Amino acid sequence: MRTIELSEEEKSAKKATPLIVAAATLLLISGLGSWAFLAGHGDAYLHLDGRSSVAGGRLTVLVDGEEVYSHQLSGVGGLVDRLVDKQHETFETHVKVDDGAHRIVAAVWDTKGKPLHETTLLVDLKPGEIRQLDVLVGEAFGAPLSLTTD
Repeated sequence: MRTIELSEEEKSAKKATPLIVAAATLLLISGLGSWAFLAGHGDAYLHLDGRSSVAGGRLTVLVDGEEVYSHQLSGVGGLVDRLVDKQHETFETHVKVDDGAHRIVAAVWDTKGKPLHETTLLVDLKPGEIRQLDVLVGEAFGAPLSLTTD
């Protein structure tokens, strides 16, 4: 029987192999765990679609207390115009938010910064979901400010 002698370098590499395998396994497991966690948490979007016949002031939209949208209102604002649906302005935007439950507040402020109207809506969004929010300001019939979802 013939004995093969390993060099010091080969002996060192043979000892390091289990450590490399253990480290690679640990990285793989932690990576998969992170991916599994993040797969359940992601971004969702709010699509704000608005219409206003109010001649002045500002609309602000907050998500969980943080302002995410502000718009200077510039519709004509007369009662007759509102009755015949003339001279309203439209606006829209997309807002990226985390998935999960959110409190959305829409508020209208006059030109001096005094709050006029406020409404709140609660939504629960899934990862990747796009939820449309309709914002109506100064409609002839109905609430002076409404916030609804599809």
